[in-house]
Amino acid sequence: MTDQAPAAIPSCSLSPTGLERQGARYARLAPDVFAARRSDLALEVTFAEGYDRDTLAELVAVERECCPFVELRVDDGERRLHVGVDDPANAPALEAVATALGVGSRTS
Repeated sequence: MTDQAPAAIPSCSLSPTGLERQGARYARLAPDVFAARRSDLALEVTFAEGYDRDTLAELVAVERECCPFVELRVDDGERRLHVGVDDPANAPALEAVATALGVGSRTS
């Protein structure tokens, strides 16, 4: 997750180098975001056809390790990423993901 300091994201365990690498993954995926929808506790991102599935798989694997409080699901058939949290205190993580994918202010 990028654009927010790790301290602002509850329990994020990425090092500065890890954060930089994860940010690069988000940057590679951002141009392929087709649509995004945000609620208080969830973010749904749909990618355009031809998006980099390997990068998304790596991004999700890293997020699961560094931010275990975030629920991540990928639906390959729908080209969709679901990011959710159970606790509103963890909602800054959703904003960080949305911002990293360039959809922070475009979600509804």
